[in-house]
Amino acid sequence: MDADLTFSSRRSPVVCLHGCVASSQSLASTVGLDVLKLGGNAADAAVAIAAALAVTEPFSTGPGGDAFCLFYNGKTGEISGINGSGRSPKAQTLDLMEGRGYTADAPPSLFDVLNVTVPGAPACWCDTVHLFGSGKLSLQGVLGGAVELAEVGFPVAEVTAHHWAKGVAALRDAGKELGGDLLLDNRAPKCGQVFRNPALAQTLKASMWEDLEWTEGNTGKTL
Repeated sequence: MDADLTFSSRRSPVVCLHGCVASSQSLASTVGLDVLKLGGNAADAAVAIAAALAVTEPFSTGPGGDAFCLFYNGKTGEISGINGSGRSPKAQTLDLMEGRGYTADAPPSLFDVLNVTVPGAPACWCDTVHLFGSGKLSLQGVLGGAVELAEVGFPVAEVTAHHWAKGVAALRDAGKELGGDLLLDNRAPKCGQVFRNPALAQTLKASMWEDLEWTEGNTGKTL
Protein backbone atom coordinates (compact mmCIF):
# COMPACT_ATOMS: atom_id res chain seq x y z
CA MET A 1 0.00 0.00 0.00
CA ASP A 2 1.22 3.51 -0.78
CA ALA A 3 2.20 5.50 2.28
CA ASP A 4 0.12 8.46 1.14
CA LEU A 5 -3.07 6.37 0.79
CA THR A 6 -5.18 6.89 3.90
CA PHE A 7 -7.77 4.25 2.96
CA SER A 8 -6.88 1.22 5.09
CA SER A 9 -8.06 -1.68 2.92
CA ARG A 10 -6.98 -3.23 -0.36
CA ARG A 11 -10.63 -3.69 -1.30
CA SER A 12 -12.62 -0.61 -2.25
CA PRO A 13 -16.27 -0.36 -1.19
CA VAL A 14 -18.86 -0.96 -3.89
CA VAL A 15 -20.07 2.34 -5.33
CA CYS A 16 -22.80 2.36 -7.97
CA LEU A 17 -25.59 4.47 -9.43
CA HIS A 18 -28.55 2.16 -9.94
CA GLY A 19 -28.52 -0.20 -6.98
CA CYS A 20 -26.49 -3.20 -5.86
CA VAL A 21 -27.02 -6.55 -4.19
CA ALA A 22 -25.02 -8.75 -1.83
CA SER A 23 -25.29 -12.39 -0.82
CA SER A 24 -23.08 -15.30 0.13
CA GLN A 25 -23.15 -16.76 -3.39
CA SER A 26 -22.13 -14.97 -6.59
CA LEU A 27 -24.69 -16.67 -8.84
CA ALA A 28 -27.49 -15.77 -6.45
CA SER A 29 -26.26 -12.18 -6.37
CA THR A 30 -26.34 -12.13 -10.17
CA VAL A 31 -29.98 -13.25 -10.08
CA GLY A 32 -30.82 -10.36 -7.76
CA LEU A 33 -28.95 -7.88 -9.94
CA ASP A 34 -30.83 -9.10 -13.00
CA VAL A 35 -34.11 -8.42 -11.21
CA LEU A 36 -33.01 -4.84 -10.52
CA LYS A 37 -32.08 -4.41 -14.18
CA LEU A 38 -35.59 -5.54 -15.15
CA GLY A 39 -37.08 -2.76 -13.06
CA GLY A 40 -37.55 -4.59 -9.78
CA ASN A 41 -36.86 -3.02 -6.42
CA ALA A 42 -35.00 -4.22 -3.32
CA ALA A 43 -37.91 -6.40 -2.17
CA ASP A 44 -38.12 -8.15 -5.54
CA ALA A 45 -34.36 -8.69 -5.59
CA ALA A 46 -34.28 -10.02 -2.02
CA VAL A 47 -36.87 -12.68 -2.79
CA ALA A 48 -35.10 -13.59 -6.03
CA ILE A 49 -31.83 -14.04 -4.15
CA ALA A 50 -33.46 -16.06 -1.37
CA ALA A 51 -34.89 -18.47 -3.94
CA ALA A 52 -31.57 -18.67 -5.79
CA LEU A 53 -29.74 -19.44 -2.53
CA ALA A 54 -32.22 -22.26 -1.94
CA VAL A 55 -30.85 -23.77 -5.14
CA THR A 56 -27.16 -22.98 -4.80
CA GLU A 57 -26.75 -23.32 -1.01
CA PRO A 58 -29.40 -25.84 0.09
CA PHE A 59 -27.51 -26.62 3.29
CA SER A 60 -28.20 -23.16 4.72
CA THR A 61 -31.46 -21.91 3.27
CA GLY A 62 -34.53 -23.09 1.39
CA PRO A 63 -38.29 -22.82 0.87
CA GLY A 64 -38.84 -25.52 3.48
CA GLY A 65 -37.85 -23.20 6.31
CA ASP A 66 -38.71 -19.83 7.80
CA ALA A 67 -38.20 -16.31 6.49
CA PHE A 68 -38.54 -12.81 7.88
CA CYS A 69 -38.78 -9.49 6.09
CA LEU A 70 -37.97 -6.01 7.37
CA PHE A 71 -38.86 -3.42 4.73
CA TYR A 72 -38.09 0.29 4.75
CA ASN A 73 -40.07 2.49 2.37
CA GLY A 74 -37.68 5.21 1.25
CA LYS A 75 -40.52 7.42 0.02
CA THR A 76 -42.65 7.39 3.18
CA GLY A 77 -40.09 6.47 5.83
CA GLU A 78 -42.39 3.68 6.99
CA ILE A 79 -40.89 0.44 8.32
CA SER A 80 -42.88 -2.79 7.90
CA GLY A 81 -42.20 -6.42 8.66
CA ILE A 82 -43.42 -9.90 7.82
CA ASN A 83 -43.21 -12.87 10.17
CA GLY A 84 -42.68 -15.91 7.97
CA SER A 85 -41.96 -18.38 10.76
CA GLY A 86 -43.54 -21.78 10.22
CA ARG A 87 -46.15 -23.19 12.56
CA SER A 88 -46.59 -26.69 13.86
CA PRO A 89 -49.09 -28.89 11.98
CA LYS A 90 -52.69 -28.54 13.15
CA ALA A 91 -52.90 -32.15 14.31
CA GLN A 92 -49.66 -31.96 16.30
CA THR A 93 -51.23 -31.19 19.66
CA LEU A 94 -49.63 -31.24 23.09
CA ASP A 95 -51.69 -34.33 23.92
CA LEU A 96 -50.29 -36.11 20.86
CA MET A 97 -46.71 -35.28 21.84
CA GLU A 98 -47.18 -36.32 25.45
CA GLY A 99 -48.94 -39.47 24.29
CA ARG A 100 -45.77 -40.44 22.46
CA GLY A 101 -43.70 -39.89 25.56
CA TYR A 102 -42.22 -36.50 24.68
CA THR A 103 -41.85 -33.66 27.18
CA ALA A 104 -40.05 -30.32 27.31
CA ASP A 105 -37.12 -32.09 28.94
CA ALA A 106 -37.25 -35.05 26.55
CA PRO A 107 -38.17 -33.69 23.10
CA PRO A 108 -38.00 -35.57 19.78
CA SER A 109 -34.58 -35.91 18.17
CA LEU A 110 -33.36 -33.07 15.96
CA PHE A 111 -34.17 -34.89 12.70
CA ASP A 112 -37.51 -36.34 13.84
CA VAL A 113 -40.42 -35.56 11.53
CA LEU A 114 -42.27 -34.07 14.50
CA ASN A 115 -39.75 -31.22 14.54
CA VAL A 116 -40.74 -30.13 11.03
CA THR A 117 -42.99 -27.09 10.86
CA VAL A 118 -45.19 -26.02 7.97
CA PRO A 119 -42.82 -23.91 5.81
CA GLY A 120 -43.27 -20.19 6.30
CA ALA A 121 -40.71 -18.97 3.76
CA PRO A 122 -42.80 -19.37 0.57
CA ALA A 123 -45.69 -17.31 1.93
CA CYS A 124 -43.21 -14.68 3.12
CA TRP A 125 -41.67 -14.55 -0.36
CA CYS A 126 -45.08 -14.11 -1.99
CA ASP A 127 -46.25 -11.50 0.51
CA THR A 128 -42.99 -9.56 0.22
CA VAL A 129 -43.37 -9.29 -3.56
CA HIS A 130 -47.06 -8.42 -3.39
CA LEU A 131 -46.85 -5.92 -0.52
CA PHE A 132 -43.45 -4.32 -1.02
CA GLY A 133 -42.40 -5.22 -4.56
CA SER A 134 -42.10 -2.77 -7.43
CA GLY A 135 -45.26 -4.01 -9.10
CA LYS A 136 -43.29 -4.22 -12.34
CA LEU A 137 -42.47 -7.92 -12.02
CA SER A 138 -44.73 -10.88 -11.43
CA LEU A 139 -43.80 -13.67 -9.05
CA GLN A 140 -42.80 -15.64 -12.14
CA GLY A 141 -40.35 -12.91 -13.08
CA VAL A 142 -38.90 -12.77 -9.59
CA LEU A 143 -38.41 -16.54 -9.20
CA GLY A 144 -37.39 -17.20 -12.81
CA GLY A 145 -33.66 -16.94 -12.13
CA ALA A 146 -33.79 -19.53 -9.36
CA VAL A 147 -35.79 -21.89 -11.56
CA GLU A 148 -33.22 -21.59 -14.33
CA LEU A 149 -30.36 -22.38 -11.93
CA ALA A 150 -32.22 -25.46 -10.69
CA GLU A 151 -33.11 -26.69 -14.18
CA VAL A 152 -29.93 -25.91 -16.10
CA GLY A 153 -27.59 -26.49 -13.20
CA PHE A 154 -24.80 -24.51 -11.57
CA PRO A 155 -21.15 -25.16 -10.66
CA VAL A 156 -20.86 -25.83 -6.94
CA ALA A 157 -18.59 -23.39 -5.11
CA GLU A 158 -15.70 -24.46 -2.85
CA VAL A 159 -17.24 -23.44 0.49
CA THR A 160 -20.63 -24.76 -0.60
CA ALA A 161 -19.14 -28.17 -1.42
CA HIS A 162 -17.46 -28.30 2.00
CA HIS A 163 -20.64 -27.66 3.98
CA TRP A 164 -22.76 -29.82 1.66
CA ALA A 165 -20.49 -32.78 2.36
CA LYS A 166 -21.12 -32.42 6.09
CA GLY A 167 -24.80 -33.21 5.56
CA VAL A 168 -24.35 -36.39 3.53
CA ALA A 169 -25.04 -38.74 6.44
CA ALA A 170 -28.32 -37.03 7.28
CA LEU A 171 -29.39 -37.05 3.63
CA ARG A 172 -28.59 -40.74 3.28
CA ASP A 173 -30.45 -41.60 6.47
CA ALA A 174 -33.52 -39.83 5.11
CA GLY A 175 -33.76 -42.42 2.35
CA LYS A 176 -33.51 -41.98 -1.39
CA GLU A 177 -36.99 -40.54 -1.76
CA LEU A 178 -36.28 -37.78 0.74
CA GLY A 179 -32.57 -37.07 0.55
CA GLY A 180 -31.59 -38.32 -2.89
CA ASP A 181 -32.50 -35.09 -4.67
CA LEU A 182 -29.57 -33.40 -2.95
CA LEU A 183 -26.98 -36.09 -3.70
CA LEU A 184 -25.07 -37.20 -6.79
CA ASP A 185 -24.48 -40.95 -6.86
CA ASN A 186 -25.21 -41.00 -3.12
CA ARG A 187 -22.61 -38.35 -2.30
CA ALA A 188 -22.37 -34.57 -2.11
CA PRO A 189 -21.33 -32.71 -5.26
CA LYS A 190 -17.70 -31.63 -5.36
CA CYS A 191 -16.35 -28.16 -6.04
CA GLY A 192 -16.87 -27.22 -9.68
CA GLN A 193 -19.30 -30.06 -10.33
CA VAL A 194 -22.54 -29.01 -12.01
CA PHE A 195 -25.57 -29.77 -9.87
CA ARG A 196 -29.19 -29.75 -11.04
CA ASN A 197 -32.32 -29.95 -8.93
CA PRO A 198 -35.34 -30.50 -11.21
CA ALA A 199 -37.59 -31.36 -8.27
CA LEU A 200 -36.97 -27.98 -6.65
CA ALA A 201 -37.45 -26.29 -10.02
CA GLN A 202 -40.90 -27.85 -10.33
CA THR A 203 -41.78 -26.82 -6.79
CA LEU A 204 -40.75 -23.22 -7.45
CA LYS A 205 -42.70 -23.22 -10.71
CA ALA A 206 -45.82 -24.40 -8.91
CA SER A 207 -45.43 -21.59 -6.39
CA MET A 208 -45.20 -19.07 -9.23
CA TRP A 209 -48.72 -19.80 -10.38
CA GLU A 210 -50.40 -20.48 -7.06
CA ASP A 211 -49.36 -18.59 -3.96
CA LEU A 212 -51.24 -21.07 -1.77
CA GLU A 213 -49.51 -24.06 -3.38
CA TRP A 214 -47.50 -24.59 -0.22
CA THR A 215 -50.53 -25.00 2.00
CA GLU A 216 -53.43 -26.00 -0.23
CA GLY A 217 -51.91 -27.29 -3.49
CA ASN A 218 -50.00 -30.46 -4.33
CA THR A 219 -46.97 -29.40 -2.30
CA GLY A 220 -49.14 -28.75 0.73
CA LYS A 221 -50.82 -32.13 0.40
CA THR A 222 -47.41 -33.81 0.17
CA LEU A 223 -46.30 -32.04 3.34
